[in-house]
Amino acid sequence: SMRTVWSDAGESKKVTSPVSLIVSAFATLADVRGTLTPELNSAEADTTLILIDLGKGQHRMGGSMLAQSLNLEDGDVPDLDDPKDLVNLVNAINALRAQGQILAYHDRSDGGLFACCCEMAFAGHVGVSLNIDMLLVEGDGITDSRMDTGDSKNWASQISARREELTLKALFNEELGAVI
Repeated sequence: SMRTVWSDAGESKKVTSPVSLIVSAFATLADVRGTLTPELNSAEADTTLILIDLGKGQHRMGGSMLAQSLNLEDGDVPDLDDPKDLVNLVNAINALRAQGQILAYHDRSDGGLFACCCEMAFAGHVGVSLNIDMLLVEGDGITDSRMDTGDSKNWASQISARREELTLKALFNEELGAVI
């Protein structure tokens, strides 16, 4: 782990960087033209980024960079609940790539969705607009506090603290997934 300790005006200070495991691999390819990169292409008109969430909306924050940075006590760590989901993701990505349907690809990992999308935008020297409203829905997305008030203006102000928590979890959870 990366940790630094120092003394400032007689007071001991310590900073511990978030723990992460990086695994790299390589292989020879006969033709690299079909390789997917995280680089967004500004020459492509009217494109959309799509999150494939293998965490199935659970937004588990335990061990995430945000949780470690803010000393949050959420103990549930991201996990792959069904290994078949990963196999299905790989098969789907390969099929879409073979059909030329995917322009860019990046996994969601350290830093969560926000870091993933920033890295994709930086690689392509483009800006992005993220609409994460669908990621903030709790339950079935229909039975929520709007039903109690009947007024979306009141609803927005009544749950603003909860929405802030949901937004942070949606952007920074490190559940297994990908953005295409």
